[in-house]
Amino acid sequence: MPPIRAVLFDFAGTLAVPAAPAAWLRALEPAWPDAEIARVAAALDAAGAVPGGPYPASIPETIADDYARRDTDAATHRRAYEGLLATVVAPALARRLYDRVLEADGWVAYPDAAPVLAGLRERGVAIGVATNVGFELRPVAAGLGLLDAVDAWTSSLEVGAAKPDPRLFAAAAAAVGAAPEECLFVGDNATADNGGVALGMRTLLLPMSPPGAAHGLDAVLRLAAG
Repeated sequence: MPPIRAVLFDFAGTLAVPAAPAAWLRALEPAWPDAEIARVAAALDAAGAVPGGPYPASIPETIADDYARRDTDAATHRRAYEGLLATVVAPALARRLYDRVLEADGWVAYPDAAPVLAGLRERGVAIGVATNVGFELRPVAAGLGLLDAVDAWTSSLEVGAAKPDPRLFAAAAAAVGAAPEECLFVGDNATADNGGVALGMRTLLLPMSPPGAAHGLDAVLRLAAG
């Protein structure tokens, strides 16, 4: 097996994660009492309604088609997630909550993300991001101080194919100038993030950690040193 020349990262749930729903609600509805914020935040979590957060357990039939196509079109992504958010809150608040995911202050970088990216760069390992997302996420990565550490960025929105489609993984490998078998892919979802295996790409899965928690990304440095 060839040495690892490049590491490709998923973004949401791997390098960063949306802030807790309670933080979004406090920013948007500062007059709400803590009990109401906690109640609504718990309902948003249970519905899987936060873009970039845990996947929903079920999708309302009215938005199922949009949800299935959400990661290759910006308008479809917004409709799908505003629809999920609106199962918990009023449509006007759903729109404002969705807007939080477009801004860096609606996210939290994992504290071990920047040090691991820096460690890979010091070793001469190419760094890419390969993300399923239906909107332009680079401004979020830039606002979190992560974008400058990335050599190439590949998204489902631009490729027109969403993980686990191997085309996205192949495009990400090509973007960093490496063969798939020379890449390590790091993600958080066993269904979406295993698509590179068919290409011979090694894969490390680290289940999504809560905002602010260390994510175990130091394992990437150990694997890249092998």
